[in-house]
Amino acid sequence: MPLTSAARLPAPQSGRADMGNRTTAWTHGRETADELNFAAINFHDSRGFTLRKSLRVERAAGLQGASICVAAGSINGLNLSDWARVNNIRNPPIVFEQKDEIRNTSKAGCRDACCTDASQPTGPRASFPDAEEHAILTDIIRWRNRRGQPGQGRRIKQPRGMNDLCIRGCPSVRRSIRPVAGKAQALHHPHNLRGPGRAGMSLIWTRRALGGATLALPFIRTVRAQQSIEWVAGSLGGGWYTMAAGLAALIKDENPDIQIRVVPGGGLANSTRVNNGQSPIGWGIDAFAASAFKGEEPYSAKHTHLRCLGSGYSPTEHNFLRRADGGPEDMRSILTQKGLRLACTQRSSTDEMTLQRIMRFIGTSVDRIRSEGGRYLNGSYSDIGAAFSDGQVDYLYVALARPAALLTEISQGRRAAKLVAFPADVRKHLIDRYAYAEGVIPVGTYPALQTADVPVTTMDSTIMVHESLPEEIAYRITRTLIRNKGQRLVTIHASMGAWDPATSWKYQGLPLHPGAARAFREAGVMPA
Repeated sequence: MPLTSAARLPAPQSGRADMGNRTTAWTHGRETADELNFAAINFHDSRGFTLRKSLRVERAAGLQGASICVAAGSINGLNLSDWARVNNIRNPPIVFEQKDEIRNTSKAGCRDACCTDASQPTGPRASFPDAEEHAILTDIIRWRNRRGQPGQGRRIKQPRGMNDLCIRGCPSVRRSIRPVAGKAQALHHPHNLRGPGRAGMSLIWTRRALGGATLALPFIRTVRAQQSIEWVAGSLGGGWYTMAAGLAALIKDENPDIQIRVVPGGGLANSTRVNNGQSPIGWGIDAFAASAFKGEEPYSAKHTHLRCLGSGYSPTEHNFLRRADGGPEDMRSILTQKGLRLACTQRSSTDEMTLQRIMRFIGTSVDRIRSEGGRYLNGSYSDIGAAFSDGQVDYLYVALARPAALLTEISQGRRAAKLVAFPADVRKHLIDRYAYAEGVIPVGTYPALQTADVPVTTMDSTIMVHESLPEEIAYRITRTLIRNKGQRLVTIHASMGAWDPATSWKYQGLPLHPGAARAFREAGVMPA
């Protein structure tokens, strides 16, 4: 099954996949805390840069102010952030869910450089439509120098200077050995390492391996007791799943004993799943979470066990996409035409519920579409995207934070499409009746899909938790998010860059969990 960088580790963790067949960084934390078995050493690697020759940059330090692309959920983004922070490089990275999207940005000239595995820039560069205008920088970011300037040349070395590495102060070291409660997990090293690396730690620090069969290495098999928590997200291929997987990795970096397992879900059903205790944590849509707590439509009972860790994590635009080669162009005419072929996400999603609300307001329904010879499909984002590209349907309705990988892929595909504006009366109805918000997709967001700003409605994402989630766990998770607001969250998904703890706690739809309240007060953004 095809998976994004962010989903490749949660897939075997959740049992959706048995084995991964691509290279991935082999760390002590993944081998123990994530309970993943790595088969064999493939090669040692670092991070490298491919950039436009027009920048006239010869050293990585010259990338100050440049736009640098990384793949969402990959360790490259986190390592780039570590290196940029200690070298005072102020570059919020541009994050894409699919690596192929980084290549396609070259056509639009919307990025200056990309950060990838140092072993692979030649291949991707050759695929750029303007390959001759790009160069591969000789500077690389090694494990041993992520706390300073990158190394020179292509020579990859084992880590050095471990005696001087303070686990508390270097996130890159934390990602490798996952320190816990004053010790390096399973190896029982103090936070300030003294003496040479023991128990083969230096051997596994920069290893890359193919996920698969069990490798008998007893010194990395000791797993301490952990807090294992399930986080229900969204459909595979969507932003929620990518963000949950990225946040799970970030939380574990700073709290190695908190293991979060990400599973697919949907915005409508997640509230019930969390309220019933099936998943202690889940993504929710602010307006729908509030309706669930009160027992209002579409929920038949009050979800009184719901609490939250704040809101505003990822503004989500509602996108209505039409074929560009004919047919009606405005929303009302599209939804009331005979023979309409329309696709939306699964029925447990807030996307589908919002579409149903719009159709009721306009005076149509799924039953009417089908009775008049039309077609209405539900599926995952990837499924309905493929249905549109293959001509099985002519219209799509999806709620995705921008930049949405699905829309970017369609805009670069073989079938022309256009975004449809939400009429003013539809927007007013959703805002007044269901507490949606006014929104806009700015011109240039998807150049092939729009020629002007597109007015839409938006919703925002909240992190729902069950009231029984231990206060200490809720506190540490929220504290981690607050500490990493801004650039670190942007490496997970661009839509998270605007999250503001000072307003996040003010969400009134669900009661704030006591642990989250403690973290917000400690950060000085919430009154005592």
